[in-house]
Amino acid sequence: GPPELAWNVVKRIGGDAGWYFGTFLWRMRGFVDELLGGPGLSRGRRHVDSVAMGDHLDFWRVVAVEEPCRLLLRAEMLAPGEALLEFRVQALPDGSTELRMTPSFEPRGFWGKVYWWIIAPSHSLMFKPMLRQMVKTAGVRVLSGPFCVTED
Repeated sequence: GPPELAWNVVKRIGGDAGWYFGTFLWRMRGFVDELLGGPGLSRGRRHVDSVAMGDHLDFWRVVAVEEPCRLLLRAEMLAPGEALLEFRVQALPDGSTELRMTPSFEPRGFWGKVYWWIIAPSHSLMFKPMLRQMVKTAGVRVLSGPFCVTED
């Protein structure tokens, strides 16, 4: 489908729309974050239909937006490092659209590495179905993937 369909789903992520998969797990992470003094999921989002630089999307902050092709979020939840979540929407030469989601984490110190070692396996369990649901919500079909790629 056209890139606009995918972008419309990306720009609505978080808040009442949720994260398209694993709602219980996102809520649990938000609950734990609040218990530890972080923002949790209570901030929601400013507007359901638009996203702008500096906006909160639950415990994420928008640090870059290039409509209609890129959304970069930085986690403000408590974690021993910096977590980023990037969405890219790209029209392909064959008329299809690629929706790419790239999580990354830069650990701080020993505990950051331990945290990443514990949490990294959950990414394919969470993010693959999340991408599938985003595509379904956009009303288009998956031509290939989703794939999980790790950097060595």
